[in-house]
Amino acid sequence: MSTLIALLILINSVPVFAEMHLPDFNLDTMTLSDFITLHGDVTIHIPPPVRADIGPSRPSCARGKHLLYGHPSNSCIRVESAVQIAVTETRTRADIRLPEIEFENKLPYDRIVIFINAEDKTPPGHISLVGIICSGRSYLGYSGISLSLPDKSGDFSLSDNLSLGKGKVSVTVTHPWITAGLYTETSPGLNGLCFWPYQVTMSRYDIGSLPHKINGFKLNYDKTRNTLNMSRQNIK
Repeated sequence: MSTLIALLILINSVPVFAEMHLPDFNLDTMTLSDFITLHGDVTIHIPPPVRADIGPSRPSCARGKHLLYGHPSNSCIRVESAVQIAVTETRTRADIRLPEIEFENKLPYDRIVIFINAEDKTPPGHISLVGIICSGRSYLGYSGISLSLPDKSGDFSLSDNLSLGKGKVSVTVTHPWITAGLYTETSPGLNGLCFWPYQVTMSRYDIGSLPHKINGFKLNYDKTRNTLNMSRQNIK
């Protein structure tokens, strides 16, 4: 009983203004003028902008060019290659423009080295070629083409890729033949692709060492135009 009396006394002691009806405080529907009307003048303090330390900015390249990660001068490059395939009743032909590279800030030891695998053990009409991008003894990426010309069923495949930066390690998957003999106890890793002694061991894949005919296909390498032509007579 004493507890109930104490509670009633507490309720009766509440100031009368507590019974006033104030407008609902709904932040979603209020404007700044509503807020000032309810609470008086308001001063909003906006802190000054703070510069975030995000490190040096990454250089950008013009449209159609790519940043050559790891290059001493942060060079941008343009890499071009092309493949045209023509099939008629009597002939199958492929014209390949081998990878060419244009350096914006080229250094004397920047280069692209072309290797091609079109040996007898490969399926007829299949070639795999790769342009290794080097700056001195540093491997920076590659441009690769894998091509299987149409067989009797008419099926063919073509892939053309450019991998730079961290993606350059994919050469071990797309063109495993170029790295097969690379890893030894003293190997410098993928940088070995740009070491002259290793390139000498891969001379059988040198574009200039291609035979004139393989697996029924005639091969014609034009060094001046930087093109490779493959053709075959179709037998019905």
